[in-house]
Amino acid sequence: MPDIEDDDDLELDEIDESAPDGPAKLRQAAKRGKKAAKERDTLKADNDRLGKELAVYKAGLAGLDDKKVKAILSAIDGEVTAEAVKKQAVDFGWAEPETNPDEELRDEIEAHGAVSAAAQGAGKTPATTVLKPEDVNGWPIDRQMRLMEQHPDVYERLLQGEEVSGFAFA
Repeated sequence: MPDIEDDDDLELDEIDESAPDGPAKLRQAAKRGKKAAKERDTLKADNDRLGKELAVYKAGLAGLDDKKVKAILSAIDGEVTAEAVKKQAVDFGWAEPETNPDEELRDEIEAHGAVSAAAQGAGKTPATTVLKPEDVNGWPIDRQMRLMEQHPDVYERLLQGEEVSGFAFA
């Protein structure tokens, strides 16, 4: 085989195609590399799409139509997370904002107090009760059942070991 450094006018037919590391092998390797790069790009695109779908699902917006989802996703700057998707959907008016469960519970307890006040008469103010789990454990079973029926949310919090106040119960 001629020395490549000495001969700048090397003809292609002088190259040994059957050599183990010859041009044919290099072309095959290049084709495999292009195919692998294309497959990698396809998998990356699928991964990005599935990540976005998961964020929409985790945000609780799986029922939105595709046009709205596309608008939400295109409006998000930065990483697409469930929180970002939910915030953008709320901003567009397509979802309700998250409420704090503690605030909901507090509102419900206040509502129970108002109902109890109305039931006891307009002139009376119901006694606000502070309950501890250890206090309720000593009650007769019928009183515990009444608490559970009248204030299931309070009863659940007591079962979890929390001290509860801000509601009326006699």
